[in-house]
Amino acid sequence: MSNSSSALVWVDNYRGAFYPVDLTAEPAPIYSKYNKQSVKSLVNICCSYIVKDSTMTLEAIQVVPQGLCIPLMIEALFNNKDRAIEVLLAHWPMESFSLRLLAPNLFVSLLPLYNDAYLSDIVRRGMSYTTTLVHRFIQCLKNRHPTKLKYLDMTGYPTAEIVLYYLATHCLLAFNENRQQKLVEQYNDTVSYAASREDVDSDYPSLEAVESLLPDGCLVVKLDAFVTSESTFCELCKALKVSTFPGSKIRLCLQRLGATQLGAAAVNLILTQISGEHLTALQLRYNSLTCDDLVTLIPAIKKLKNLTSLDLACNNINFSSNFTPTQQISELLNCLPKLIRLDLSNNRVKCLLRRILCDMSQSLKYLRLAACGLRLNDLTYLSMSHHASGLQEVDLSSNGLSTATDILCSFFTAVKSSLMVLELEDCGLTNDQLQRFQTYISKMEKLMYLNLAQNTLSFQVLQDFTKYTASNPSVKCLRISYPQECYSDAEFSLDSLKVDTVNKLQEIINDVCKLHPRDKPLQLIFVELTDVEMEQTQYEM
Repeated sequence: MSNSSSALVWVDNYRGAFYPVDLTAEPAPIYSKYNKQSVKSLVNICCSYIVKDSTMTLEAIQVVPQGLCIPLMIEALFNNKDRAIEVLLAHWPMESFSLRLLAPNLFVSLLPLYNDAYLSDIVRRGMSYTTTLVHRFIQCLKNRHPTKLKYLDMTGYPTAEIVLYYLATHCLLAFNENRQQKLVEQYNDTVSYAASREDVDSDYPSLEAVESLLPDGCLVVKLDAFVTSESTFCELCKALKVSTFPGSKIRLCLQRLGATQLGAAAVNLILTQISGEHLTALQLRYNSLTCDDLVTLIPAIKKLKNLTSLDLACNNINFSSNFTPTQQISELLNCLPKLIRLDLSNNRVKCLLRRILCDMSQSLKYLRLAACGLRLNDLTYLSMSHHASGLQEVDLSSNGLSTATDILCSFFTAVKSSLMVLELEDCGLTNDQLQRFQTYISKMEKLMYLNLAQNTLSFQVLQDFTKYTASNPSVKCLRISYPQECYSDAEFSLDSLKVDTVNKLQEIINDVCKLHPRDKPLQLIFVELTDVEMEQTQYEM
């Protein structure tokens, strides 16, 4: 796999069911280009200055009220002040530390849906948080700081695989140290008992007790794990196993697990080590799972009663290959009472969507069925099922929908009160279809993001559709490809035709906005009409 394709896979792992996106929030406050800098309070300005130097932080933490530890940690995290973070962890006045209460939620706004650069930025930012916390937390233990911290919660932010390996290794080291200490204590007790007896020689050597690097009690680290390599997989499995032992000093607790390129056997092994009480999201992409492989995983997945997200995309699951496995998978989904986010993309669903989803008692909020070979009866079921009234995000991309006009119109009507994200990229949509769709799109009450890229459409139709879309104030972003005229008219250069297209659509939007005022301007995302590599240009209107 090339570096570019590896990067796309890496980014795609964090898009979709794994991390829900708060679509109504502003972009994450990482860089000014994504979000306007707000005016800081005097407390935050002072804290930002204090954490610039760890010595100053150490002096301040001795005299300031305990309540200021929180704004100090917020500024240290945001400004990547590692040593200040270590000082604050060592003197943390509470037994628990929750990252999501101190750092901003990174998976917000519409940007993660289409902007790979932004998604990469926020994932790296999240990894910087968890990397710093894990490293400095372990350093606190090594330096024997008398920290009160017993519970470290880093969920909601991705953890780099090398950091996961590092943490799992220290979990095993702590367990082995504790076990060694107990063996020394047992030996010394035996020597002491033997020496107390008159008929036994008392010249038994005593062993020095192992000096523990860990405080009394158990330390719990809760995090989101993403595993791709065999070495990390092996280390994590062992760490999860010893975490269940009574004598464990550091216990790992997973809330989200992404297991990629490991295979069915490895996935099954790691799932058996996980506590079903805590895991809420499971991603099993690119594991070459077949329908039979998924059946073997059913007992392990069934115990995950708190699972809200399940991502099975990009495997070799062919639901039409055998009735029995498909029925068992349907029963599995029924056994997960909290599941509301499901991704089956790039698997063969053809004509069997009803059988897969009909047993679920609750309604799905997120459903991704890209490149699933959907047929008319699948779409008919989707528009008539109990899921339709609750769906907020739907992806039907890369399915041939050129003959599904009436059924799609029925679907749009069924979801008009709930749907916020609709993706129909590369579906072979025609000009006639788009003309039929425009009245339905304009009536969707909560629709915020519409993706119609990679469909060959004419400029006139796009003009009319943009007009209808702009009249719906809820729509914030429309992603489309340049019209077919840009590629068929040889008299003008491609760049000039693109600019002309943008300018004309901007005029239409401006005219519509005069009649239908909106809080924020409609954003158009233009994508090259090509199947090879999409060059993305962004315009805000």
